[in-house]
Amino acid sequence: MIAVDAVVKIIMIMVIAAVLIYLMILLNYRTNNKKDNLIFVLIAIFAILVLVLLIYDGFILHVFDEHSLHLGWIIGLIALILLTIGTILVLYNEEKFVLYHGLFCAGPAWILTLLNVISLITLNDVLQLSYSGTVHFIHIVLGGVGLGTGLASMLLGISGQRKLAKLSGFITFACWWGAFFLGLFLNT
Repeated sequence: MIAVDAVVKIIMIMVIAAVLIYLMILLNYRTNNKKDNLIFVLIAIFAILVLVLLIYDGFILHVFDEHSLHLGWIIGLIALILLTIGTILVLYNEEKFVLYHGLFCAGPAWILTLLNVISLITLNDVLQLSYSGTVHFIHIVLGGVGLGTGLASMLLGISGQRKLAKLSGFITFACWWGAFFLGLFLNT
């Protein structure tokens, strides 16, 4: 039987994902700046829901793990915030914000994620064993795929292949948010 706590988290994640997907679709297909107020309301709703989910799950209360330099959700959340801001900016006005997206949002998010992956080598044996399992394996695969497609998106964006860069960027975006949400279910 699934615990009530897990059901609440799954429902909150589904609502957050729905708001985020609707926001991205709205940003991609907006016309004549008529939907700007709705876009900013959706951004606020998304931010509030993520914060409520993290407080509900207890992530905010357990900031540092003294056994590891792998700060998991702290670095991951910062990277996701940067990536989300960059994605919203580039969808809002690609010509105006594409450089800021790459240099100040998506690029640093990729670097933070790479540093988070590198910091995994500091995990002690007990923590490595406690993190094993199917959910953690999927978390690792999603993070790795996101890291690879993020690099591809960066290289494609630099070379001017906008459509392929956007596609690989959306894959990165989806993989990293998926990995983050799966991280909520590790060790529960």
